[in-house]
Amino acid sequence: MKEDIESKFGDELSWESSPDRIQCRICFKKDVDGYDRQEWPKYTEWLVEHMTKLEIALREPLQAVNQLLKGDRRQEESNETK
Repeated sequence: MKEDIESKFGDELSWESSPDRIQCRICFKKDVDGYDRQEWPKYTEWLVEHMTKLEIALREPLQAVNQLLKGDRRQEESNETK
């Protein structure tokens, strides 16, 4: 799944896991000088472009997880009514 997401995103992502939690942070970073106001429009454009690419890359995997969770929830509800 990781390779598929990175392929759709178009670049390698940083996958940061937390050993004490069930989560993973997915990052794509760019070093910038946040104090240089003249560069803000360029930074904003970069941010919107890459947020959109990440959203598209994650769309199908998140839909699949959503369906799995819905199925689990239905199974739990079915077991509770028995």
